[in-house]
Amino acid sequence: NKAPSLSGIDVSVDVLTAGGLPVSVTFPKGTDDEFVHHYILTLKKGGQVVATKRILADFYRNSMPDDMKTTWEQSFEQLAAGDYELTLVAEDSWGAQSKPLVKSFLTTP
Repeated sequence: NKAPSLSGIDVSVDVLTAGGLPVSVTFPKGTDDEFVHHYILTLKKGGQVVATKRILADFYRNSMPDDMKTTWEQSFEQLAAGDYELTLVAEDSWGAQSKPLVKSFLTTP
């Protein structure tokens, strides 16, 4: 079993809303010798974890990896202004994890 691999991550900060700043994260599906089971997104501000989201891949709906989604999107709502660090990890069904991708970004009011 080989660990999955990831190729990129994009973060976009939307306009200020009454409750804070919405942030959208998009990334292409990971590759694996079988399939990616799930993705883990960890959002930190000042070294402290603000949110962790686990995204179950769509392997259970498609029997062929080529039929699975090619891009994933996740939102983080109402973030306060500041510096953030986002980490993305892909994990396969055997527990092997990809090397983490880390993206830093700034939200401003």
